[in-house]
Amino acid sequence: MLNLLSPFKTLGKKISNFLTFICCLGPVLVIVGIVFLASAGTKSRENKIEQYNAAVEAWSTNYRNDLAAASFSLSSPVSAPLGEQTYPSSGMQLVKDNDQSQLHDYTPLYYASSTNSIPYSSDGKYFVQTTDRNGVTQSFTLNHPKKLTKTVTQNTMNCRTSSECNIRTQTDDQYRTCTSRPYCSTVCTNTYGGTLTTSTTCSYDSVLRSICVQISNPSSGSGYRVATATALTNNQVGCDYSNGFEPAVYEPESKVGLAASFTTLKGITLRHSADPYITLQAITSGTMAFGLSTGQKTATGVIFLVVGIAWMVFLCFVIFLIVKCLARTVETAAGKVSDLPTSAPMPVVTTVAVQEFQVPIQQYPQYPQQQQQQQYVQQQPQQYPQQPQQQYMQPGPVYGPSNPIPPSPGNQSGYYPQPSAPPSPQPYGPYPTSVTVTTQPVNNWPQQQGGSYNAWQGQQQQPLQQVQQQGYPQYGNRELGGEGSEEAAPPQYSTMERKA
Repeated sequence: MLNLLSPFKTLGKKISNFLTFICCLGPVLVIVGIVFLASAGTKSRENKIEQYNAAVEAWSTNYRNDLAAASFSLSSPVSAPLGEQTYPSSGMQLVKDNDQSQLHDYTPLYYASSTNSIPYSSDGKYFVQTTDRNGVTQSFTLNHPKKLTKTVTQNTMNCRTSSECNIRTQTDDQYRTCTSRPYCSTVCTNTYGGTLTTSTTCSYDSVLRSICVQISNPSSGSGYRVATATALTNNQVGCDYSNGFEPAVYEPESKVGLAASFTTLKGITLRHSADPYITLQAITSGTMAFGLSTGQKTATGVIFLVVGIAWMVFLCFVIFLIVKCLARTVETAAGKVSDLPTSAPMPVVTTVAVQEFQVPIQQYPQYPQQQQQQQYVQQQPQQYPQQPQQQYMQPGPVYGPSNPIPPSPGNQSGYYPQPSAPPSPQPYGPYPTSVTVTTQPVNNWPQQQGGSYNAWQGQQQQPLQQVQQQGYPQYGNRELGGEGSEEAAPPQYSTMERKA
């Protein structure tokens, strides 16, 4: 069952995420626009360009000519010149900024060995001999072994641990993003050829591939040497931002193949610490671009702000139309319902005890008092045919001289009074009721009790009169509140049995 509902659950979450994106898009655009407008006052681009142009001017005026007059060579492990390099021909080719109108140009210059011409040193030491324009010689040593054990963390590997992804504590999107990354053990083994020292740290063997170091010539004229590390280059004396400005570039052994197959370095490079190329990498964080200008930030912020506000207005208008349409639909449905005939409330059947019998009636909810009650038309009394009565022969009194026989009409041997006609039905009360009355014929007048039949019948009707005085209409063999029953009723109507 859960598997059947899983696609619908996923679809519902996608729709929910889409609606959330639609609702949050406007505020996010407004916030981005505000950030751009706020950053327009910092003039970060202008400051970077100013710093870069100052480095270019110092390089072109002071350092390049001195560097061009110097010479450099490698004395160990082999003797090899480090030749002068001027590629590219223009410093503007190193800049990746779209607007270079405010940038100053320069001519690059550095010294490097021929590719793959320097063999690995057995002790990891490389000796460099320098001579400046004044003929002052100087030497320095670069200490970088061929193989080095290095470590790499989880952030660099972009991996996950075995217990990091948990579907019970993460949302579907978080769990999907987490599981899309490979395990750290897999990355450490396949990419770096190492092993995990901890769940998030990989230790691997690396091979030296190239060396690039900054050099400088102190004002004392003591010759070129390795430059002093500065905060601009992360307290390192390397040349490349991608390597953290570390002078030695190592690569994983598994990536470059077996270390035994590599017998030479890619090269050794010497750059002046005042080289604009190093300054450009440091101030742009390796992007080689100076970012947006104040005017560009302002224009971008205004665009984001306007689009965000317009989107929110459009979204509010759409929501207003939807609410209005729903309200109209509800009103239409309510009107159709109001046109339907209203049915009377369902009656509640209760049992009312009247003396020695029970009368089931229907109890209606209380209606508010009306100013004028509806008048009911007087109904015509219905005639009920008389049915023959069962006759009872009981021994009469003994007649004698002191008790003469009363005359009997029609020369009949005995006189028995006939029952009177049933009472006429009375109009119902102002409110309809549904009192179900169970009627049954009453035994004929028991002659053994003596007295007249009419007097006995009046006694039998007295309970009905008491019921009528308590607010119940006169009724017969039918349900009150209707149009009356067409069925014939017995000649006597009583809802109780006479007491013995």
